[in-house]
Amino acid sequence: MSQITVHEASIAMSFWQRAIHDEDLARTSRRVIAEWRESLTRFFDVAGERGETAEKTHSGVAADHLLAILFGMHVTGLLDSIEITTQRQVSLLDAFLATLKSTRSGVGADVGVPADRKRPDPVADRP
Repeated sequence: MSQITVHEASIAMSFWQRAIHDEDLARTSRRVIAEWRESLTRFFDVAGERGETAEKTHSGVAADHLLAILFGMHVTGLLDSIEITTQRQVSLLDAFLATLKSTRSGVGADVGVPADRKRPDPVADRP
């Protein structure tokens, strides 16, 4: 992990910690994550239309998986950069992307989500 990446991850983790106790920061974080999720969902929709993902793949669930992977790699890469190398992170992403193409599973195929690949608005639907 480069020093710049370590610095970026440290800033992100510090922000998340502060957002736990600051409703304005939490709201900003939810909005930004919702925007990322929406963008990723659209990218996965386009990939599905092009036949680049399995027909069973649910774009919203794939976006959630990718965000969880990226956030998780942020944390684990920062805390254990010896084991969680850049090469290992790329391999994890490659493995995830391969599951999107798998006709056997397709990400989100079995979680009871609507067939139209639409998902609820995580910001508007939050209590």
